[in-house]
Amino acid sequence: MTARSARSNSGKPWSRAKGTKVKKALPAAAFIGTLTVALTGCLVNYDSAKPEMTISNEYSEDVVVWVGNGSREEDTPLEAGDATVILVPNCVGSEIRVETTSGEVLDRLEERACPNWVLTITEAGELEYTELDN
Repeated sequence: MTARSARSNSGKPWSRAKGTKVKKALPAAAFIGTLTVALTGCLVNYDSAKPEMTISNEYSEDVVVWVGNGSREEDTPLEAGDATVILVPNCVGSEIRVETTSGEVLDRLEERACPNWVLTITEAGELEYTELDN
C-alpha cells in the first residue's frame, strides 16, 4: 500500500507561502449571519399590537390624569388640546381621576385603565371612556 499525499491540480503538493495565515471561514460566516439577523431585526418594520390607552384633553386648561388604586398612583400631565398614549400591558388600577394643575378634581371614574380604550376630557371637564373596536 502506498501513501498518497494531497496535491493541487498542477501536481505540486499543497502548501502555503510563508507568513500567510489560514483563515477560518466558519467563525466569519457565523459572525456575518448573526450581524445580518441583528440588523434585519432593526430594519424590518414589525408593528406588533401595543397595549396603549389613549388620553385626549379637549378641556381649556392643562390637566393631570391619575390612574391608581388608592395606595399607588401614576400621573400623566397633559396640556390643553393635546393627546397622548400611556402603555398599559393589562388593565391597571381601580380609579381614573383628572385634576387641573392647581389640584381641582374635574371628574373621576371608578374604572380600570385598560389597553385599547380612549379617555377623553371634554370641553366641559367631564370624562368619556370608550373601548376601541378591534
